[in-house]
Amino acid sequence: MKTPSKLLIAALCLTTVTFCWLWQAERRDRSDLILLAQANAATCAGGFEDYLKTGDDAMYWSAVADFRAFEQAYLVLSDGTAGNYIFCNEVYARLVFYPEVSKRHVEEVAAAMRMLAADVRDPAGFVEMAALRHDIQD
Repeated sequence: MKTPSKLLIAALCLTTVTFCWLWQAERRDRSDLILLAQANAATCAGGFEDYLKTGDDAMYWSAVADFRAFEQAYLVLSDGTAGNYIFCNEVYARLVFYPEVSKRHVEEVAAAMRMLAADVRDPAGFVEMAALRHDIQD
């Protein structure tokens, strides 16, 4: 083989390896999902805080919808693994099916969501979620 052919093959191999590395790095970049989850958590916290100020049921249900949006963004961010999502899903179910009981715990839900709005991977926020699933009983 001629030397230019060897150089061409080496260049193609290097290009292929670089492309694969960049592709994998892009797949691992979760910054948009992190921002989405944190934004939904912040909106949810704000919605529950507005509910506390006004007592308006529409604010409560809007905040519950924002909670669901956070929950779904977090599920995608965590690649569909159950873990902390289960705590969130149980709290969400209680918010939807037992609103009268849940409304007494809105301040605690807002506090947990504020933690997650600051850092969606903060274990303390999910510890709060785990506690909330037991606190909000039917």
